[in-house]
Amino acid sequence: MSVVQPISDWSTQLSEVVAGHFTGPIRVLEPGGGKRTHVPLPAGSHVTVVDIDPEVLARNGRTVETTLLLGDIETMDYGEFDLVICWDVLEHLRNPEAAIERMVAALAPGGLLIIKGPVLASLKGLITRFSPFWVHVLFYKVMMGSPKAGQPGYAPFRTVHGPGADHRRILAQLGELEILRVWHFNPRASGLLAALYRILSTCSRKSDFCVVARARAVSP
Repeated sequence: MSVVQPISDWSTQLSEVVAGHFTGPIRVLEPGGGKRTHVPLPAGSHVTVVDIDPEVLARNGRTVETTLLLGDIETMDYGEFDLVICWDVLEHLRNPEAAIERMVAALAPGGLLIIKGPVLASLKGLITRFSPFWVHVLFYKVMMGSPKAGQPGYAPFRTVHGPGADHRRILAQLGELEILRVWHFNPRASGLLAALYRILSTCSRKSDFCVVARARAVSP
């Protein structure tokens, strides 16, 4: 298991892990995938996006071949995939453990699972948890320049921050997989948002985490 590392250039390292693991087109599953894929994929890959919100699916902006499915990722059964990406999703679920269980079941032998989310115990996580939703909307409008924030299909989405979304609980649930990387970081940002992340990380731990795990290959 890789040790937890605080890093700044997480996107480059994540890209290197994926590029080093896959050499050709792959089958990708994105539960709660939103409008775009955050991880560079090999050319020719096919992405399947599952979301419970039809407005989110309607805003899909991927340029790769994509299948859009309306469904609940806490209860939906999937086929088999080489790469499963869960990006800023678990903190919005009532039962993140159930969603993780189904993601793990969808991994092909040797496949990768990437889970990224907020560190719930960080200052950013605590502020998000205990502040009203209208504050989240105002933050997106002012700090992130999103005039449609909070409208159907547009972030921010209401958070639950159940215990199962804590990165330590996630790692424990992935015990049957091989943990390749665990990173803590602040999302890339500029201007006032970057300054805010620096303040938050000075006051507590890095605001976000990313876990990369691999399914066991079938024994010969």
